[in-house]
Amino acid sequence: MSTGTLLSICNLCREMDRMAECTYATLSGIVVNSELREYWTGMADEEAQHVAFWEVLIPLAEQDLIPEIFDDPGKIIVDLEHNFERARGLVSLLEPGITDKDAFIIAFRLEYYLLHPVFEAFFSYVRELRPVADLVCSEVTCDDHIEKLITAMGKFCGSDPAMELLGDVLRSLWEENRQLAKSINVDSLTGLMNRRGFFNAARPFLDLARRDGKNIGLILADMDDFSGYNHRAGHEAGDALLKSIGLVLRQVVRSSDLVARFGGEEFVVLFYALSEGNLAEVAEKMRRTINACSQGGYGCTASVGAASLESSGPQGAAQCANLEEVLSLATRNLEEAKKRGRDRVVVS
Repeated sequence: MSTGTLLSICNLCREMDRMAECTYATLSGIVVNSELREYWTGMADEEAQHVAFWEVLIPLAEQDLIPEIFDDPGKIIVDLEHNFERARGLVSLLEPGITDKDAFIIAFRLEYYLLHPVFEAFFSYVRELRPVADLVCSEVTCDDHIEKLITAMGKFCGSDPAMELLGDVLRSLWEENRQLAKSINVDSLTGLMNRRGFFNAARPFLDLARRDGKNIGLILADMDDFSGYNHRAGHEAGDALLKSIGLVLRQVVRSSDLVARFGGEEFVVLFYALSEGNLAEVAEKMRRTINACSQGGYGCTASVGAASLESSGPQGAAQCANLEEVLSLATRNLEEAKKRGRDRVVVS
C-alpha cells in the first residue's frame, strides 16, 4: 500500500469525522430542548477529538511511519467515498424546528455511514503502537460514542419500537465492525497482536527508535515440546496455557513495548530503549514468567532467543539494518537454546 493510498484513506476518515462534528454542532444549535442541545454539543466535541486524531496521524503517514494495515485499500477508498457522499446528503435535512425523533434518525444514519472497520482498525492499531500513541490521542474510541447515542435515543424518544430497533441495529453493527477491525492485527485466542500485527507495528517502531536514538531488543520465546504438553494435558489446557501466557506477558512488559503471538506456541517481544546489558536479564525474566504458567497440573518450559541492536553508533551513524535481520539473529539464538537442551536463554 503506497503512502498516497494510505493518506487518501486517512484524509477521507478525517473529512467524515469533520462532517459528523459539524452535523452535531448544527443540531445543538437548532433543537429546542436545552438538555438535548447540551447532548449534541457533547457529541460534536467527541467528533472533534476524532478529527484531532487524524490531524496528528496524517503527518505520521506522510513520514511513512504508518505501515500497510489493510489487504484491499482500493476497496476501502471506494467504500469511504460512497459513505461520505451519502452522509453529506444528510446536511439538507438539518432545519430549525426539527423534531427530536428526526434528529436521532439523522444521527443514526450518520453513524451508520461512519461504521466502517477502517476507523476502529486505526484506533486500535495506534493504541498498540505505544511510541506513536504517545504522539496522538491514544484513548480515542467509538465505544462510548455509540453507546451514548443509543442511550440518548431511548431517553429523548421514549419507548418507540422503531427507535429501539434502530438502537439494536446500531449496536450490532458496531460490534461486528469492531470484531472485523480486531481480526486484522489481533490473535483471537490470546488477544495479543498476531504475526501480521507485529510486523505492521514493528517497522514504524524501529523507525521511531532510529529517529530518537534509542536501542531496541527483540526476544523470541518458544514453548518446549508443546505438542507433548497437549497430549498429556489436552488441547483445551493447551489453549488455556497460551491465553495465560498472553496475559502475563502483557503484564510484565512496559507499555512502550510490543508483544505478539508470533506463531502457534511462539511469542515475540520488541523492547524500546532497552540497553544491551539489560537484554539477558529481561529474557531470563520472560523465560521464568512463561515457565510459571501451568494448566491441568502440567507445566511447560520455554526456550528463549534474544538479540539487540544499537540504533546509532559513533557520530550518529545508523546501525540498525532492518527488522528481518534482528529477527533472524534472535531466531538463530532460539535454535541454539533448543540445541543446548531447551529451557534456557541465548542472547547476542
